[in-house]
Amino acid sequence: MSCVRRMSLAIVALLAALIAVPGQVSATSQVPFRAALANVNTTVPCPPNTPVPSFCVAITGSGHATHMGMIQETGLAVVSVGRPCGPGCVTDFARHTITAANGDQIVVETTGKNSATANPTIRFRTGPYVVTGGTGRFSGASGSGTATATINMATGTSTATFVGVLSTPGSGQ
Repeated sequence: MSCVRRMSLAIVALLAALIAVPGQVSATSQVPFRAALANVNTTVPCPPNTPVPSFCVAITGSGHATHMGMIQETGLAVVSVGRPCGPGCVTDFARHTITAANGDQIVVETTGKNSATANPTIRFRTGPYVVTGGTGRFSGASGSGTATATINMATGTSTATFVGVLSTPGSGQ
């Protein structure tokens, strides 16, 4: 009987220890992410190995993002003229680097469709985005959502938003 009692006490003590030690918190948690930007778009030569026919656009801008504050953006969009998605519509791929005031960055890749509107100088772009990494407190970042933009072809400017989620390992952001 005393052996059974000692064994029962050992099991109870072990269970109490396991309950008392907090469980490991998830190393990655998702938080809502939203960025709003005002950009300048400039046609530039495409890098080697870009599918033909395409044209490339350098994107620079600034704005505000949750979890980052004031931001700067640089990017390159490759517009695939040879892969139309319908009348007045072309597809594109872009890689954006979004930089916080302290220099921490996230890298976002977008794919989208550029569609003409009733105003021939305005195009509307929409598509998914994926966060592919980052630096500083965003090192190892991931996430996804929807990117939209309104592009004024006459002035070379655009407004863009990214709305989705952001995950950063170990930081809870």
